[in-house]
Amino acid sequence: MRWIHLLILLSYISCQEKKSDRSENSGVEVSANQQVEKAGHLFSNQSCERDPALLYSVYYPSDFNKSEKLPVFILFDPHGDPDVPIQKYQRLADAYSYILIASKDSKNGNGPEQTGSILQAIVYQTLFIEKADTNRIFTGGFSGGARVASMLALSPAGIKGLMLCGAGLPAGSWTGLPPHVIVALAGNSDMNLSEVINFKTADPRLMSRYQMIRFEGKHEWPPVDQVEDAFIAFDAIAQRDRFVEKDSAKLEKERATLNQHVDSLKNGIEKAEALKNIIKNFNGMLVLHKEEKELENLLKSPSYQQAIALEKQLNVQEERYRNYFLKALGSSDISWWEKEFPAWEKSAEKNKSREFAAMKNRIKGMLSLATYMSLTRSISALHADQSLYLSHVYRLVDPENSEAWYLSSVTAAQSGNLGQCLDFLDIAIQKGFKDQTRCKIEPAFAAFQSDNRFQQMIYKIVN
Repeated sequence: MRWIHLLILLSYISCQEKKSDRSENSGVEVSANQQVEKAGHLFSNQSCERDPALLYSVYYPSDFNKSEKLPVFILFDPHGDPDVPIQKYQRLADAYSYILIASKDSKNGNGPEQTGSILQAIVYQTLFIEKADTNRIFTGGFSGGARVASMLALSPAGIKGLMLCGAGLPAGSWTGLPPHVIVALAGNSDMNLSEVINFKTADPRLMSRYQMIRFEGKHEWPPVDQVEDAFIAFDAIAQRDRFVEKDSAKLEKERATLNQHVDSLKNGIEKAEALKNIIKNFNGMLVLHKEEKELENLLKSPSYQQAIALEKQLNVQEERYRNYFLKALGSSDISWWEKEFPAWEKSAEKNKSREFAAMKNRIKGMLSLATYMSLTRSISALHADQSLYLSHVYRLVDPENSEAWYLSSVTAAQSGNLGQCLDFLDIAIQKGFKDQTRCKIEPAFAAFQSDNRFQQMIYKIVN
């Protein structure tokens, strides 16, 4: 229902002609007639034309002044921090001449109507971005932001390509063009890796436009080198589907870049996926005998077959461990968790293989997410005993996650324990928690807002 509701909300996004451009830097508003140096600059806290209360950041590539029309890449961060992905991928925007836009209001926890309004505003805003090519709009996001980007890409907004990071696409949701290409990326230790690997659609023509990229990492925004593959995929599809004129020299250069990425891979499965992506990108535009032969030989090799067999074996183990711990969540007491989970971790550490370590991290990530979701529901329902139990498990399974300690602080506050509330909040801050506004509006903290110790604590937070 959430998807259907959002698609209805987005269905009336208008396709009006561009009328003006607004840009501001350090709080200064800039009109269309003012000359502001935009090339290579990031402008934060911009107001959307459709709703000035909604904010976004925009980055103009270094060759902005030399270009007539530029593609737009809309990014969604799950924590509503638009400058994080823009600054991370700024070099790619410069290299491939993309305008980057990211919403400040889109974040985990928003309701369907709020998300729909944000998506309408951000797409409408592209009409007011100077030199934006509204026929080449792409979108992407990480984790919950990837799911928001999916909603936008599958809406009638005409999005040409989608980049999913740390999240997959719901089965049966992609039934036709647009989007014209989907690039899904996930770390080998990402608990959502299986969503990326197992995606299927009934139409084989769409699967030829689906690319999967794994990288050495966890549940996080992917490294620049892997995201570069998505920029190349967007560029290639724009030429193959004739949104822009074919540039054979540019295609060959991008092909060479992707082959360099292939050569750097040691895992046979990842190398095979990368070769398949090259073939999907340039099929019908370049001669690909080299890549096709290399892929054919790789798929027949003993090392590849062994890697596939190991992956299947680990998938069975992973599913068993997932079910084991999920069943225990809520049914086994704290003493069980304090004994069994560390024992499992210690046992798992004996296997030093890269693949097994990644599986262990995926299980921990899954358990962290499941506990987080259960705890937030319990806190909202004011189930004090259940919240105390879940917050304890959350700290146990994901002790480096600042959210585990913040929610433990909220749970302690709901129980009226100011001392423990402050202790947990202090640890959350030490581990990177920095949302001062969240502390000020948290209902559980209302009774403590006038307490000097609490005020001193929240002012330690750097927004």
